Amino acid sequence: GSVVGRVADLLIKRSFWWALGQLNLVNAESNENEAQRWKRIKGQWVVIRCVEELADSIIAAQDEKSTLTLSESLYTINSFKRYAESCTGQLKSGIRKLSDTDIKVLIRYLARDRRVIVVQGQVIKFAEDDAVKEITTVDHGVIELKTTIEKIEAQVAQIENSITTRTTQIKAALLASRQEIAKIQLKSRNALQALLTQRLGTLTTLTASLNSIDQAHGDAAILKAYQGSARVLKEIMSKPEMQEGRVGEVMDDLREQMENAEGVRRAVEEGGWEVVEAAGQGVDDDEITKELAALVEEQKREQDEARLLDVTKRLGNQRLDGKVVSTPREEKVAQLA
Repeated sequence: GSVVGRVADLLIKRSFWWALGQLNLVNAESNENEAQRWKRIKGQWVVIRCVEELADSIIAAQDEKSTLTLSESLYTINSFKRYAESCTGQLKSGIRKLSDTDIKVLIRYLARDRRVIVVQGQVIKFAEDDAVKEITTVDHGVIELKTTIEKIEAQVAQIENSITTRTTQIKAALLASRQEIAKIQLKSRNALQALLTQRLGTLTTLTASLNSIDQAHGDAAILKAYQGSARVLKEIMSKPEMQEGRVGEVMDDLREQMENAEGVRRAVEEGGWEVVEAAGQGVDDDEITKELAALVEEQKREQDEARLLDVTKRLGNQRLDGKVVSTPREEKVAQLA
């Protein structure tokens, strides 16, 4: 090739290998040639940040669901893929669609690194706690029931679409005066409506069965919590200090000590008055009464003086008989006629 082509090829290769070196995928100081390097790094790679972000979103969404509902914690590979894609709405990475490889990586990360799911064949279960290490026959039964319900729901949607199509075709045939075609389409629609009624009945029964299973699972979890509470309470009540006789002794002792404390308080109070009287500082009720009366009289006198001063100030600038004179104290008073 030309010199320009060789230079461009060299620059591109160097930039490429430099970028791989920044990602720690190759060692710039290695003696490997390009073919050896490429053979070693060629394969499928994962951006860990994207996996962690999606896993966090899925775990957060799962945490919002009730742990007492068994069916909410079980998925097939396909249903888990749909569930994972529904959790991509708020991802900063912009991922919306997931490939089969993406799902495999995500499942391995959730099971191995985050330890929040258990996988067995095509069944995935979100573990309620660390004690959940396997998928039981009950789990398999529930997932089969869920799968059947999903299939029937899809059938119901398809039948409803077919009924809508038949209705449109019937109207078109009637407008075109094609009575025979309209009659055929009408028979087909009636058959579809009968099938729809049957499928809806089956769907109702299966959904009720699934709800019953979830309720039983929740009841079992609640009963387990009750049993744990009873066991803890029994252990607490078995302690010597919690025996009925011991409780009575403690309460009697507490009552006695409170009575002793009250007796001490009264003794200290009475002793204090005796000390005061012995020191000649006892209080005479007659003297207290006289002192209180004097204080009341003094307060009354101060109030009268305050009212008189207030009246004098308010009359100070009023003109009586048209004359105002100044007093030596420079107060303005009205001279009466």
